[in-house]
Amino acid sequence: MKSMQNALQQALQLHQAGDFEAAQAAYVDMLQQNPSNSEVLYLLGSVCYQMGDLGLGKQYLEQSLTLKPDNPFALNNLGLVLAGTRNFGEAMAHYQQALRIKPDYLEAYNNLGNCYQSLHDYEKALVFYQQAIAIKPDYLKAIRNQGLAYQKLGQFEAAIKAFEKLIMLNSNSSEDFYNLANIYLTLDQSQQALAYYDRALALNPQYAHAYYNRGIVLQKHKDYQAALASFTSALTLEPGLNDGLSSVRYLKNSLCDWSDYSKDVHQILQTVTAGEVAVSPFALLLLTDNPQIQFEAARKFSQTLIPSTQVFQHNKPIRSRICLGFYSADFYDHATLHLLLETLESLSTSAFELIAFNLGPVTGDDWQRRAQHRFDQFIDCRALTDQAIGELSRRLAVDIAIDLKGYTQDARPGIFSTRPAPIIVNYLGFPGTMASPYHDYLIADKRVIPKHQQHWYSEKIIYLPGCYQPNSRITNLSAYELSRTVAGLPESGFVFCSFNQLAKLTPSVFALWMKILLVVERSVLWLLAPNLAAQNNLLREAAGFGVSPDRLVFAKSLPVTEHLQRLQLADLMLDSYPCGAHTTCSDALRMGVPVVTRRGQSFASRVAASLLDELQLNAWVADTEQEYLRIAIELAQNPQQLADVKKCLQENLLSGSLFSPEQYAKSLEKAFHHVYQRWVSGLSPEHIEL
Repeated sequence: MKSMQNALQQALQLHQAGDFEAAQAAYVDMLQQNPSNSEVLYLLGSVCYQMGDLGLGKQYLEQSLTLKPDNPFALNNLGLVLAGTRNFGEAMAHYQQALRIKPDYLEAYNNLGNCYQSLHDYEKALVFYQQAIAIKPDYLKAIRNQGLAYQKLGQFEAAIKAFEKLIMLNSNSSEDFYNLANIYLTLDQSQQALAYYDRALALNPQYAHAYYNRGIVLQKHKDYQAALASFTSALTLEPGLNDGLSSVRYLKNSLCDWSDYSKDVHQILQTVTAGEVAVSPFALLLLTDNPQIQFEAARKFSQTLIPSTQVFQHNKPIRSRICLGFYSADFYDHATLHLLLETLESLSTSAFELIAFNLGPVTGDDWQRRAQHRFDQFIDCRALTDQAIGELSRRLAVDIAIDLKGYTQDARPGIFSTRPAPIIVNYLGFPGTMASPYHDYLIADKRVIPKHQQHWYSEKIIYLPGCYQPNSRITNLSAYELSRTVAGLPESGFVFCSFNQLAKLTPSVFALWMKILLVVERSVLWLLAPNLAAQNNLLREAAGFGVSPDRLVFAKSLPVTEHLQRLQLADLMLDSYPCGAHTTCSDALRMGVPVVTRRGQSFASRVAASLLDELQLNAWVADTEQEYLRIAIELAQNPQQLADVKKCLQENLLSGSLFSPEQYAKSLEKAFHHVYQRWVSGLSPEHIEL
């Protein structure tokens, strides 16, 4: 008997020291001597659970409880095993039984709360965390989980207090500083977020996720070099980090740093094909025009979102107006609103109620004020959780939820997993598929999504009759002084321009542009390069092709009306590939500047082609690099041909419908009426041609 107690004591020491394999072997030896020892069975089941063998853990714990049903610790640990297999109902029953036997059992209260957290019932989770804290006010696990539950509920002040209390009790926990930083990241309070990420990293320099989230803060504030360093550190520490390599590649592209470009792209595409980790669908648009790979990446990425745990039954009321909910972080002086605002202003007020769910900054600028005036309700949702926004949408009886962000920066795709409306539409912000089970429709046209590619989109396609992209009227612009000197351009010579964001620029496209400059004498390339690092990298790349630095001219950022005005100084716009110009293309066309584009296979690579086709100018659309090169050089070297092209453009601008928001709004109204009537009739979503 004494030797058995000694063996058990030694096994427990191994177990508590974390030497699970040795402890397991010791417990097995003891069971061979006494197979009915409930305590050893309990300990063996517990160590199997800790080693990740849930099957064996369950087996031994159940055997232990058969022999001794009133062991609260075995009941608790069996609950952990069951929760590990997502059998939360049975797990909770075991925790509750443990509490009936041992009413002050802190771990059981905490684990009950964790089950409710896993089921996204954060209110009930808080009840059990608070019961544990009432028994032991400095119980760190429960306080931490309480903070996380408050965060999920959007009760950020309470969450901050919980984590501040944790830090006061234990200032050596990098996890608590990290969680506190995440709250400030959500609240877009960057200075506080950075300070707490830095404190987490000071305590744990190997904290990959702290580096990664720190990079997100820096990227949002366009400190690309610091963000790149932070993302690189995260990826070095955890090479398999979700979205890590694509985030690094995106930032390097934003700096025009093309070191390891081919290697990175190859690795990212391999990762998507293997389905190993989630890659940002938005970042992928810049790297490939393969719609199958984009679909696979979006599908994997969507699986990282929290799925809805409830099926909401939406009523089908007879009402005079269809309620449209628009969800975006871009209801201010932003490209999305520049495109869409006049269409919104043209939608029938008698047929539609419009509600804006604002997820972005409250700037008070002229664009935002106009938007606020147009919407029936303009709701600031920045501090609300995805679940709360979904609940608010259902309470307001939104009929059609329109996702204007997709997977772009500041997107909140989790909102749509809560089914905020019976119909969910992916529109405008993200030129690709969401590949989610929640988005029903995608608004497009036959040029950006040919019918033979429909299977690479999870949504049913609403085909608008013209170009899918809305545009405002061509109006009078600012009094910005229009001269080459003011713009920093040479007084004479041909001006190529590309005002796409630099992240869209690839080494192969830049190489084409350099070939064009070398052939077209006295020409310059006018670029929007807001950071000095990118400018230096581009100048170095140009020098490698033998192009003088004075052939590249860098434009400063200007308000949109001034930018449109200066665009008239350009002779020809050169598009990027595989992610081409969207707003940038329509801006150039409205100002009478011809555009040369290369049409690819993806939505993102076909928008400029759609705009040009709409203006009956598809002769400027190339299908290969060589064709792109030929068109650009021919137009630059033949002044009369370029003049004819510009004249044709001006005529088509006046006679066409591309810049008629009233006409576009009528098509959009038909689309919304159509999908609403299908739903009211009990019909499933289907492809629609208007």
